Amino acid sequence: MTRGTKRRSEDTVLTDEAPSVDALTAYDEAHMAVYLQLLYGTAEGYSISRLAREAFDIDVGAEPERAEKIVNSHLRRAKWLTEGGRHYFLTAD
Repeated sequence: MTRGTKRRSEDTVLTDEAPSVDALTAYDEAHMAVYLQLLYGTAEGYSISRLAREAFDIDVGAEPERAEKIVNSHLRRAKWLTEGGRHYFLTAD
């Protein structure tokens, strides 16, 4: 595994930055479980440290800035998908 990625399966790799386009992407589809995990954890009051550790396997003590960056990036995307991006689920083929 290289820095900046976490292998979830053979063909899905998490990156430090989630997509920021106004469209549902293949990356989004492949990482929907991570987005849901972040939304759930946030609703339950989990800390950035806990979210980084559980969703991305990041050692927050060793990489605090990266942990915050990756969690915030993916959490922003998860929130976008539940707010502005939700219509893409209704219009997808």
